[in-house]
Amino acid sequence: MNLDVNTLFLVTIYVEAILGLLLLFVWVQNTSIHAVAWWGFDIATLWACFHAFGASPPTAVVVMAYFVGMLGNTLPLPGGIGGVDGGMIGAFSAFGVPVEVSVVSVLAYRVFAFWLPTLPGAIAYLQLRRTVHRWQTAIESAPADPTVTAA
Repeated sequence: MNLDVNTLFLVTIYVEAILGLLLLFVWVQNTSIHAVAWWGFDIATLWACFHAFGASPPTAVVVMAYFVGMLGNTLPLPGGIGGVDGGMIGAFSAFGVPVEVSVVSVLAYRVFAFWLPTLPGAIAYLQLRRTVHRWQTAIESAPADPTVTAA
């Protein structure tokens, strides 16, 4: 069997396209699983906050109020502050959960889900800035390589 270069090139492109589509399919599949897991653990945190304050609204109410709160996140407010909280508290109130418990539980949830992760994130950001500054200083102070020419 004698194949010419053009045929091999076309076969290679075809195989690469199929592999790329398979990798894309696996990536999308894994990404959607991660998104559902994120939502599940986030809702479980909200549920645990309610139980920590002695209330136990039905699971369907917690799920629905969570997603109503996430819709409140689309409001153009800085950091979603107020939109998420108000959406969740309003949804819980509409479903008959006492407002006092809703306010405390939702604010506790927001501390765990939103504010607590910002502390290590801010520290990591500052460390990254320091590291990048060190890299820039090292590049600027490095001697010029005479073998490298400008294009």
